[in-house]
Amino acid sequence: MERVEGQCPHCGRMPIDWSKEGRGTTKGVIHPHAREDRTFAYRKWKRSLGGGLYATDIDQVEWRRQDDALVPVALLELSRVDGGMRLPQTYLEGARVRIEERDPQGRQAQQLAFMLGIPVYFVLFRATLKDFWVRELFSDEKWLYLNQRQYVTWLRSLLPPKGAHNESDAGI
Repeated sequence: MERVEGQCPHCGRMPIDWSKEGRGTTKGVIHPHAREDRTFAYRKWKRSLGGGLYATDIDQVEWRRQDDALVPVALLELSRVDGGMRLPQTYLEGARVRIEERDPQGRQAQQLAFMLGIPVYFVLFRATLKDFWVRELFSDEKWLYLNQRQYVTWLRSLLPPKGAHNESDAGI
């Protein structure tokens, strides 16, 4: 059977056919469309505009409920660690240098976190989601290794800072 440009090589569907029900697996084959970066075209186009248009891709803002309102408690920058070997200190230091010194990402995240009145953390994780390394950016803290259970406990320990504002204060 001859394929048409843009057709899925696994099932023959056209991208327009990828409804919510149609995504995922067919006969055990994971479709690449199920994991596509749906913002890639936009980001590529926006970067081409130039003219002082700047944006930062923030991975996550953690929120907690306070007085029936949501309050930001931490900003998280995430990075996956490939492989299963023990991470040497040189790897962790290289990751820190990349986000805090080499790339603008860390400084931009720090500025946004400051504006929100919350800390910013760099979280390294394995694809298995069994190992996590956490470090507050631009601090003297050492990397904290956590297994999955400990990481969940750490996430739950993030609380609103004293005097935190919620969305009702901002008219949201």
